[in-house]
Amino acid sequence: MTDLQEVFSGAAGPGLHRLDRVVTAEDLAEMAAGHGWIPIVVDLVGVADKTTLLDRIAEAGQFPGFTGRNWDALQDALGDLSWLGPTDGYLLVLAGWDAFAETDPGDATVAESVLTSAGTEWTSRGTSLVTVRL
Repeated sequence: MTDLQEVFSGAAGPGLHRLDRVVTAEDLAEMAAGHGWIPIVVDLVGVADKTTLLDRIAEAGQFPGFTGRNWDALQDALGDLSWLGPTDGYLLVLAGWDAFAETDPGDATVAESVLTSAGTEWTSRGTSLVTVRL
């Protein structure tokens, strides 16, 4: 479990984090913006497959229209995010993650790996990309 102070101080590091307190996606987005971070809130309610997962992340992240819908394209897009503007960090909120992971555990494992890799890439540049699951 991760606390919000760890998230916004950058101490949470790359990976898929569960918060130690109950908070809504909207509240997290507001907190992120208050810390100078860009929130990306992904609604995964009802998502049961890779294609829909990638579509929802692309929509929430405002990915360019030419972005492919595969794991490599997700990695590339998350590693860029320049279209969102300058920021102190990115908070990727996956609302409904647990239900998706239960429905499609194989793709959930791959997605988690891609998200962790993107977070590691951003950390190496001095900017945080923290992913939390709700």
